[in-house]
Formats: sequence, structure tokens, C-alpha cells
Amino acid sequence: MPTGYTNSIQSGEVNTFADFATLCSRAFGAHIMSRDEENSLDKTPKKYEPDTYHRDRRDGALAKLAYLASFCDSDLLILAQHQINRERRALVISAKKHMKDASATKVKYGTMLLDAMTWRPPTEEHLKLKDFMVNQIVISAGDCDVSYWTRQLAQPVPTPEEWLKNAISQAETDVVYHDKEWEEELGRTAARNLWISQLAESLSVD
Repeated sequence: MPTGYTNSIQSGEVNTFADFATLCSRAFGAHIMSRDEENSLDKTPKKYEPDTYHRDRRDGALAKLAYLASFCDSDLLILAQHQINRERRALVISAKKHMKDASATKVKYGTMLLDAMTWRPPTEEHLKLKDFMVNQIVISAGDCDVSYWTRQLAQPVPTPEEWLKNAISQAETDVVYHDKEWEEELGRTAARNLWISQLAESLSVD
């Protein structure tokens, strides 16, 4: 029975050793980013581009710092208060929704749990099914826990000065972290492409 790699030989898609080696290279680290894609020669990249997630996050943090630096102190405090109010409204809306959903889920789970616990299995071979159903509901009880949202709502609202200090500190931290991750991503991508080019060279593949 052919594997995902030898199937291409059987189908006629792969006819040379170079093509077979290129296809099999997908099982190795250099092609880890495309392992979930179709396992075919046409879908095997000859070169990868770096994921720009960390670069974009770094640039976003730098832009935020520049934006905050463009305001005078009095305007900064007004901006901070506006953001505090905006974040608080968003938190209250999100908390209310999750708490309402949790309450409805608790009722549904409770009703189903009662049905499962009072159900009489027709034979001893069905007992494990009953236990399984009860256990599934019990381990899902965390869906009804609203303690996280209760704690969030109980958090003191920051002053404009505190909000600014935290915003600047977080942005500075993000710049350092994402810049480091971006450099590492560039290094990983370069290593992948080097591995691929070395393989192609050994197979005399352009």
C-alpha cells in the first residue's frame, strides 16, 4: 500500500529521484510550515518568506509610542481618560454577555445532568455509558464559572496617569520582545531556505 510519498510514484506524478527526494523533504523541519498542505510536488515550496507577525507587532508598538509622544501632557490625560472609559464599557459589555451565557449553560447542564443521573440503563453493559454522560457534564462545569469576570469587574479603575504609565511600559516591552522574535524568525527562515537550496544543489535542481 503506497504512503503519502510513494503514492506520487504510483500515480506518475513523480518520475525522477530528484522529484522524489524533494517530495520526501516535506517530512523534515525545513518544510514544517507547509506540512498541513496538500502533499504534492507542486505544493512543495522552493523558498519560504518569513512570517511577519512579530515585525508587524513591533512596528505597531513603535507607532503607539510615537502616537502618544505626539500629544502634550494635558491632551495625553484627556486621551487616557477616553481610553479608560472605552475599555471599561467594553469590559462591562463582555462580562455581562459571558455571565448571561454561563447562566443559561448552567441551566442546560443541570437539566441534562439530572436526566443522565436518573436514567436507568437497560443492561449492565450500558452502565459505562451512563457514567460517561455524567462525567462529560461534570467536567464541562467550568463553562459556568464566572469568577474571572467577577474579578475583572472588581478591579479598580486606573487613573489617567496610571493608564499612561502602563500603556507606555507595555508598548516598550512589546518592542523589545517582538523585535527579538522577528530576528529569530528571520534566522529560522534563512536556515530553512539554506537547507532547501543545499538539497536542490545536491540533486542538481534549479
